Amino acid sequence: MKKYTLWEVRELAHLPRLGTRTDREQTIADKIDSISAILKE
Repeated sequence: MKKYTLWEVRELAHLPRLGTRTDREQTIADKIDSISAILKE
């Protein structure tokens, strides 16, 4: 399994939702989004 650096994760999180990511990348980005949302609260 590929490990992502923080910068790569941030780039993934900002890519358009459709057509540019694999399901795994989408899942990772969704998890990052939810974690970031929790941290911001």
